[in-house]
Amino acid sequence: MERVLVTGAAGFVGGYLRAELGDAFVPYEGDVRDAGALAAAVRGAGAVVHLAGESSVAASWEDAFRAWRVNVDGTVNVLDAVRGEQRDARVLVASTCEVYGNAARIPTPEDEPVRPLSPYAASKAAAELACAFSGLDVIVARATNHEGPGR
Repeated sequence: MERVLVTGAAGFVGGYLRAELGDAFVPYEGDVRDAGALAAAVRGAGAVVHLAGESSVAASWEDAFRAWRVNVDGTVNVLDAVRGEQRDARVLVASTCEVYGNAARIPTPEDEPVRPLSPYAASKAAAELACAFSGLDVIVARATNHEGPGR
């Protein structure tokens, strides 16, 4: 199996992904705002799973700029690293259903317009736009709240 670089590997979802990927799992333990370190880490990866981010809606109201820097700039750095070092790698980016805001349709289909209601949601919507214009093989997963052992 190809190497899979995982940002945010120490988080809740990262632990489950580590169990599934086994030896292919390669954690990125640096800061996603460090473009140079990301570029070096991406070399040789067949895929990248981008889980790192500021995930607290409440904290985003306290420091919207931090949410933006980590979630948007960090995602752009991941995409730039892949573009520069491993252009054919597939990228999975973790987003959130929070981008829909108060969706008109429940369950919410993917074609529902985004209407973020918090700095967190806005930062994730902006990160999704960066993915759309990256020219790379990117899959965006808009996860709902998830809980379980390790959370």
